[in-house]
Amino acid sequence: MTERQLPQGLVGISDYKALLQSELFSQMEEFSNDFINRNSDTLSPYGRKWVIDPLHQWSRQWEYPFVFSQIQKYAAHHRGQIKILDAGSGITFFPYFLQKSVHRASLTCCDTDATLSQIFTSVNERSGSDIEFLCKDIGQTELESSSFDIIYCISVLEHTKNYDQIIEEFIRLLKDDGIIVVTFDISLDGCSDIPVSELKKLVTSLQNHLSPVDPDSITPLLDERDLFSPDIVTTAFVCDWNKSLLPWKYPFISALLASLKKRKLPRSAVKDLTFTCLSFRPR
Repeated sequence: MTERQLPQGLVGISDYKALLQSELFSQMEEFSNDFINRNSDTLSPYGRKWVIDPLHQWSRQWEYPFVFSQIQKYAAHHRGQIKILDAGSGITFFPYFLQKSVHRASLTCCDTDATLSQIFTSVNERSGSDIEFLCKDIGQTELESSSFDIIYCISVLEHTKNYDQIIEEFIRLLKDDGIIVVTFDISLDGCSDIPVSELKKLVTSLQNHLSPVDPDSITPLLDERDLFSPDIVTTAFVCDWNKSLLPWKYPFISALLASLKKRKLPRSAVKDLTFTCLSFRPR
């Protein structure tokens, strides 16, 4: 599979559209569709809590290829088995795609949802895979130190409050030459997680513990002019471009409930979000 390095940080609309026309996305989409078709009965209960087809969600269309590109780059320069931790995994096609596509990859998925154990067992049996599932808190996994080459965490950190504890646990689990890849949503209207007012805390926590692979990707996250640029991917853009990619069945109700929780008035009928993708090395 051809290596494709996607830019880090906030995601430009032109880059996003180009990715969706790429061979990488086409291959990932084909695998995801087949994964869903083969496991639809097993995935159905989980789909009632979240979504069965996460690849066709607005931010995940970029997040999965971004994480894959970072793992592929790492794998190209390392020999031997590559141990990968999916932190806050849920159940998706993605670890199975990685196991198929990345030579010598060994996958462990970690999530607090105990019902996932049976689903992973079933999917593993059908696909002949050996992906490990652990029902653990990603901030306190009790796993062996320095046991993973790569840790990735897709759209999880913004839903937690103990950033430092989770990041410190990632560092404990990571080998000295490993990488950590994180993605997270940013609430531009302050009605969801993580609001712009809290963004600096998360970014500072990451920087205090880790070295960004691309330091220039951090600066725009701390500048509201960049966060509110019309050139980056947001839910407002997606709503106009292809509303089916939004993750909410009833966008206005979801926006209203989120606003009430934050004690704010909604600015629009859709939650106003963007997202970012970053990779880090240990200090």
